[in-house]
Amino acid sequence: MQKVKIVEKVLGDRFAKHGFEFLGSVDRGMWEFKKISDNDIEQFIAIYMDRYDSGCVYLDIRSKYGQLRTLDFAPEPKYENKQVWIFRDDAEFAKALEEMGDIIEKYGYKKLDELSISPYKFEPTYEMSVRLYENHKELSAKFMKDNNLKDDITLKDSIDIIARIVEERGERVLDDTSKEKLLELAAFYGEQLIKEYKGNWEWIKINNSCKVNGMTNLSRSAYVLHEVFFTWEKESSERIMGYYKRMVENDKVGYYHKNKWIPR
Repeated sequence: MQKVKIVEKVLGDRFAKHGFEFLGSVDRGMWEFKKISDNDIEQFIAIYMDRYDSGCVYLDIRSKYGQLRTLDFAPEPKYENKQVWIFRDDAEFAKALEEMGDIIEKYGYKKLDELSISPYKFEPTYEMSVRLYENHKELSAKFMKDNNLKDDITLKDSIDIIARIVEERGERVLDDTSKEKLLELAAFYGEQLIKEYKGNWEWIKINNSCKVNGMTNLSRSAYVLHEVFFTWEKESSERIMGYYKRMVENDKVGYYHKNKWIPR
């Protein structure tokens, strides 16, 4: 029997009782269930095969504010190392799905609801994300002109400027002026990352936001607008400075190319 049919047979009705719709195959060897939460946030349960081993299958949950593997949300000792299920035939595959269903019912639904609640006081809007994606060069150029910055500014100096701005004390009010300031800051941050470590701006449809992706020294992408919002809200540059530190440390020993680490 096709894997997609087994997934639907074993988990379709079970998850449907909690409002999840089976989306079928969303990618090769990947099947998803989707629900809209009470506060209009999309929730997903994803089951997917190992790209290199067709006898391994994984379980993830995700919502707007996070994505977790099984071992991150199922606290029982028997699940501590449960990151992958190994199977040899359809019967064992179905058995693995049954166990996944048990985990979702016991822990997954509650955790998805938690991941659907914003941990932030301030968040970028969809309109801001679209504008950043479409106008990042213009926004960055305006920020550099207003701050008398030259094109040859280093990434380290750029990070220092961002840190100084986000750590400015004062009441945080998200009005039109501060939104424009944060957009320009995020655009400048993203353009400096790209100048130093290549990469490109990418629109992420699944969460309606943009990121800087494909940098040569990091496997993780940078959601620069969210990073700037978070650091501005907390009046702390610790998050961005920590990100920069990891980039520098990685750059000393190697770099990423097509998701593979290449030692120097």
